[in-house]
Amino acid sequence: MEAWGAWTRGLPDEMTSLVRVLQLPPLPMIPEPLRGRRLVVVEAAWTGDPARGPELMAPLRALGAEMDTFDVVPAAALAHLHQDPEEPVPGVGDGAMIDAFPPEAAAALAEAVGPGSGSPLLSVELRQLGGALARPAPGAGALSHLEGGFAMFAIGLPMDAEQGAVIERHARLVASALAPWGRGVEYQNFSERPLGAADVHRAATIARLREIRDRHDAGHVIRGRYRIDG
Repeated sequence: MEAWGAWTRGLPDEMTSLVRVLQLPPLPMIPEPLRGRRLVVVEAAWTGDPARGPELMAPLRALGAEMDTFDVVPAAALAHLHQDPEEPVPGVGDGAMIDAFPPEAAAALAEAVGPGSGSPLLSVELRQLGGALARPAPGAGALSHLEGGFAMFAIGLPMDAEQGAVIERHARLVASALAPWGRGVEYQNFSERPLGAADVHRAATIARLREIRDRHDAGHVIRGRYRIDG
């Protein structure tokens, strides 16, 4: 994970990636070589010159991965890159926005979810942001870009309410472990807790939203996931 964090620094916008700790259950539908194992997985997509892709991937391949499936694929194949379940499955998770992922952050994450941690989480991932996602776009609305270098998401599969509570607690522990490098705002799609406006937007944006609401919805008829009252 530390090597991946160093590799992400200075990449061109055409490259995006993530690192995840994947703890696979000992279930029959999991391929036998992976069943019941804890793995570190790197996923990446390069949309630039195909000839340059292998050059940029070389530092990762130099780590000597147990499996290497990087290849040229059609764009439609990216929908299956993360190998999410095709059917709905239960899940409990939480997320956070991270500014940076230095070696100290990698060590904190390894302590939170690595061997000896007792983590019940199926997957803990850091998705590389930056590029167009990080650039404010004029006229693009209240959330025109994502602040932060990485988005973290931790998730587990609850088999009962008790296990769900344990998973939720460990997901918060991961967020707390990375808090020293946190951004102070949330990414709504990766947060499964109740949010307030200040968790998502900066003060200036909240003020603009309130101004628009007061102008066009004085009766507060329109409701959203969080309130901007004040």
